[in-house]
Amino acid sequence: MDSLYIICGTNRPNSNSSKLSSIVSALCNELNIDHQEYSVNEHSQFLSQEAIYDRVKLIPELIPIRESLIRTQYFIFVVPEYNGSFSGIFKLWIDAISIHKRNELFAGKKILFVGLADGQFGNMRGIDHLIAIFRYMGSIIFPKTFYLPQCSAQLSSYNHEAEWVLRLKNTLKEFHEF
Repeated sequence: MDSLYIICGTNRPNSNSSKLSSIVSALCNELNIDHQEYSVNEHSQFLSQEAIYDRVKLIPELIPIRESLIRTQYFIFVVPEYNGSFSGIFKLWIDAISIHKRNELFAGKKILFVGLADGQFGNMRGIDHLIAIFRYMGSIIFPKTFYLPQCSAQLSSYNHEAEWVLRLKNTLKEFHEF
């Protein structure tokens, strides 16, 4: 597998998404999957409606991460539910990072979505929305999306041998072979 990025799709500090991203990273380490981690929170302060749509220049602070993302072939997006979809800051980040080089960033790249929510479906609607967006951009979507419903309860009683952790680990193994 070429390089892989685990991207946390929220700017909320100490969120369940960041906790789950850390678990995904730890499981990747266990499986000897080379990866890097990134959170939308790292650059959310630079995102503004006016700046991201300037076709002449990219927000300077986003250039290093964009260039690194261009070189990767695999993405794992950890995405929480916000009002039946995903966070607005994540959509703004997608627009900001891809408006100048959408094809280089996402076309032909393989993506695993990890959805989480306190409800019973683990952000199924939000992930469906993201799948449509990334298909439009030419990405290759891994067919086994991972959903974590009741995420607060699951994460607060985290156990390395919990059924959902074993299921996630198996999903990561399969994605590694995809």
